[in-house]
Amino acid sequence: LGQLRIRLSEHGLPMIHSFQVTERYVILVVCSLRVEPHLIGSKLFVLMEPFAGVETLGWRGEQETTVYVMDLESTSPTAGPVRTFVTDPMYM
Repeated sequence: LGQLRIRLSEHGLPMIHSFQVTERYVILVVCSLRVEPHLIGSKLFVLMEPFAGVETLGWRGEQETTVYVMDLESTSPTAGPVRTFVTDPMYM
């Protein structure tokens, strides 16, 4: 399948909620909703407060959404995406 590295930056870590799988590909959508490192603190791990982790999210509408397509039939553990698309900011 390969690998994809998404770095934590000043723009935060992308919130990746799910991915799509076809017969041949995995489709990973890296959206404009980010986990903001400066807001995490202990909020992400507080189980007594419902939805406490939501307070760590931030919308980065100035950043485009990137779609990565990975080949399920690839046997190389270091293979990157077979296609990469950039689109308007969104969250799905």
